[in-house]
Amino acid sequence: MNSQVFGNQDAFTPPASGWVRFLRSYGPTPHNVNLFDEHITHELNKAKVQPITLISPELEKISLRMMSGTPGSILIAGTAGDGKTYHCRGLWLTLGGSPEVWANNDLLVKEMVLRDGRTAIFVKDLSEIEDAQCNAVLDRLEKSVLGGDDSTVVVMAANHGQMLERLRDLGAAQKRVHPLRKPLQDAFLQFGEPPERLGLFDLSRTTHRSTLEEVVSAVANHPEWKKCSGCALNAEGRVCPIYENRERLLGQNDGGRFVSRLGDLVEVARLNEF
Repeated sequence: MNSQVFGNQDAFTPPASGWVRFLRSYGPTPHNVNLFDEHITHELNKAKVQPITLISPELEKISLRMMSGTPGSILIAGTAGDGKTYHCRGLWLTLGGSPEVWANNDLLVKEMVLRDGRTAIFVKDLSEIEDAQCNAVLDRLEKSVLGGDDSTVVVMAANHGQMLERLRDLGAAQKRVHPLRKPLQDAFLQFGEPPERLGLFDLSRTTHRSTLEEVVSAVANHPEWKKCSGCALNAEGRVCPIYENRERLLGQNDGGRFVSRLGDLVEVARLNEF
C-alpha cells in the first residue's frame, strides 16, 4: 500500500474490511473450525454483517415433515461441512426455539414441546455428547422409530461413521445387533431405504452444480459489497484483487467462464462420489 496515496497506511481501513474478514472465516484454517456452524455464527456476530442466506431446500423438507405431525424421528446425516448443524439449528428456530438456548453449549441435548404435544429432542452433533447421554438418546430414537412411541420425536445431526459406530457400541453393550445399524448402513452406503418412521436427510447427496451457483450468487451479490464503491484501493486506476475476484464470480469480465469451470469441478467430484 502506497503511503503517499493513503497517508498513514496503518490508519487506513477499507470500508468493507468487516465483510472481507467474515468471508475469510469460511476459508482454510489450521484447525478447520470453519466447518462448524457455531464458529461461523460467532464470526457473524463479531463482524456485524448480514448473514449469507441460501434457499436450503432440505431445511424446507425437514420443517414440513416436522410440522406435518408425521410420527417418528428425523436424522440429519452427512460428512464434515455438509451443514448438519446448520439445518438442525434452522429447524429449532423455525419451530420457535430460543436462539439463546441453542447457543448454550452446556446444554448439548435440547428439548422443546411442540404444538401437537410431542416432545422434540434435539442433538446438534452426536459426537459431542458422552456415551451415557448418547445411549439414552439412541434408546429414545429406537422407541420412536421402531417401537411406535408417538410421544417423542428425536432430531439428530450425525456424521455417517459416528452414527454407525455409536449404534455398534450400544448394541455390543446390550449384547445384541442394534436393529437400526444395518438399515442405516445400507441407506448411507448403498442408497437403501431407511425405516418407515425415520426421516433420513443425507446432506452428502445434495451438493451439485446448482448448489454452487446458489452459493456464488449469494456471496457475490451480498449487499456488503456496496461499501467497496468508495474504497481507495479500487480507484484512480488501482485494482483491488478481492473486488476483481468478486467481478469474476459475477461473470462480468469473462462471460461466466470462471464459475462454469468451478461447476464442472463440482460435477466431476459428484460423479466420482466425492
